[in-house]
Amino acid sequence: MLAMPVHARELTVVEQAGKIKLGAKMEVTLQTNEVLTGRMGPLSSTGFSLEPVKAGQGTARAMEFQDVKRVRRTGMNTAEKVAIISVAAVGALALSVYLWAKASGC
Repeated sequence: MLAMPVHARELTVVEQAGKIKLGAKMEVTLQTNEVLTGRMGPLSSTGFSLEPVKAGQGTARAMEFQDVKRVRRTGMNTAEKVAIISVAAVGALALSVYLWAKASGC
């Protein structure tokens, strides 16, 4: 019997939205193929709120799950930014130590 693994199936819009943290930048594709961007607002059983990226740029928009084709997070979260900065800092430190050692004849 052939069966599709659970991880191979496409997530529903409810599952996609549920994986996005409150306040995270996101992109919403509507059933009409219109693409909207904003931040994840409060989630309910029937939909969620799409809030403006910056305060004062407009008002939050109520999104019904039935009107949404796809939801995905965009941008990086704080942990990803910290990881990248940390790796860059360690690399710069290692390069500095290497150049110092080479210049001092060690």
